[in-house]
Amino acid sequence: WRLISDRWLVSLLGDSPHEGDTVVETPMLYPAGKPGNGLHGNFRSWAIQSPLVTEGAAADVFLISKGHEQRILKLYRLGVHPKEEVFAKLKQLCNDGLQQGSQVPLPGEEAGCFVRLFEGGFDTETRRFFEIQEFFPRGTLKLRMAQKPLSEDEIVSLLEQIHRTLRIMHQNGILHLDLKPANLLIRSEDPFTVAITDFGIASLLGEEFSKKMTDVKGTSLYQSPESLSGIVGFKSDWWSLGMLLLELLSGKHPFDGMQRQNIHYRLTTSDLTLPDSIPPAWKELLENLLVRNPDRRWSHSEVGKWLGEKIPSRLFQKTPAQS
Repeated sequence: WRLISDRWLVSLLGDSPHEGDTVVETPMLYPAGKPGNGLHGNFRSWAIQSPLVTEGAAADVFLISKGHEQRILKLYRLGVHPKEEVFAKLKQLCNDGLQQGSQVPLPGEEAGCFVRLFEGGFDTETRRFFEIQEFFPRGTLKLRMAQKPLSEDEIVSLLEQIHRTLRIMHQNGILHLDLKPANLLIRSEDPFTVAITDFGIASLLGEEFSKKMTDVKGTSLYQSPESLSGIVGFKSDWWSLGMLLLELLSGKHPFDGMQRQNIHYRLTTSDLTLPDSIPPAWKELLENLLVRNPDRRWSHSEVGKWLGEKIPSRLFQKTPAQS
């Protein structure tokens, strides 16, 4: 998250004709016709400090404080009803650290892969749903990538963490469906650790199903091909991970600057071509994550095996062109 003074920037990724199009608007804390003082004042027992930059159009986000404590308020727009069953499952994972059907706590390192959720529900004053979350002053991975590239060791660490996080999520039936740099918050720099956030379009997948139909779509740059048909599964999150790794390793997203329609056309008609600069070991991983057919796409077990075999000895061997 990044602070700004009196307005905040919203990227309408779901409605704009171009992936980078933005619109500036002033958020209202209170619904129209109800007394309120805009961005100032309190939310319950918390003082509202500042609005935050966000890429979603479903909620207003604020930095709030109480004494020396700082947290994040996510205030959903009027008419937006978050999936309470997802919130309840995440709260259990984050705060209680319990896996589904087990009373064995998750190790602290694994529980730390999620943004902690302190409180949530429906607020009668604003007539809006809300969440109060952990605050990450270091901001998002997207911001960090804009400042300086991740080192190879940091990319490996990031992969290991997301691999572990997706395993926990999927074991508990949670599909994220919007994994991207803006939804990864930096917990610490040394060691480099992140936590996943923004489960606004996440879904729960019952044990009896491997796929589900949905009319909710993620960000085009990281969206899986099958999601364009409205059918998603656990493999959809692994495609997003592949796109994230490709962007980190090459220094540029392959769809940067393309219109949404062109991205969708590419996703449904042709395979991705990896740059020659990608080290051979990474190419093996990316080629198997970025498979358009989800039934053939790698997921937790294959990525785990790759991590065990390729790190650290062969991972960063240079290609002839790089020598």
